[in-house]
Amino acid sequence: MDAIKYLQATDLSADPPEGFRLLPTGGGFNCLFGAVYGCVIEDRLVLGFRVSPRHLNPHNTCHGGVLATFADMMAYAAQWEAGLLYTLTPTISLSTDFLAPALLGQWIRGDTELVKSTRTMLFTQSIIRADETSILRCNAIYKIGASKEDSASVIGNLFGNPAKSENRHPIQPKTASQG
Repeated sequence: MDAIKYLQATDLSADPPEGFRLLPTGGGFNCLFGAVYGCVIEDRLVLGFRVSPRHLNPHNTCHGGVLATFADMMAYAAQWEAGLLYTLTPTISLSTDFLAPALLGQWIRGDTELVKSTRTMLFTQSIIRADETSILRCNAIYKIGASKEDSASVIGNLFGNPAKSENRHPIQPKTASQG
């Protein structure tokens, strides 16, 4: 059995909370990570995944590298909140603080705040929880890349367009139509 089929065969059922939809995170390394889900909650894109055997370290807790990778995926939430639906946002800096372990079967949820948006960068802070316990805190800076309609980012219009929301986060940049 090849490695990817083995990982898929040993995965637990994701069973995401109501409203969470599968996020197409693309190929390469992301397909080894496993399924990631997203849901718009209180005008923010929240991401999540279920800890499966593929995510465990030798201590049978979620590997720190898995949690750091998931923390890096919070870029999707930041680019959604900034209205950059079709834009790549490569990571410039990612700082993580591990607070507690995550166990097999727990639902991991990442909540991200877009702290500042400039013409070329997004500054974020995120809290990642296992069920309701905070397990990781991170700060990140992402570069706003070139926009390539329908091809650059996995976000697209999958979760709607936050620029059309009446409850936009106050630091989101205005669109041209909003003046």
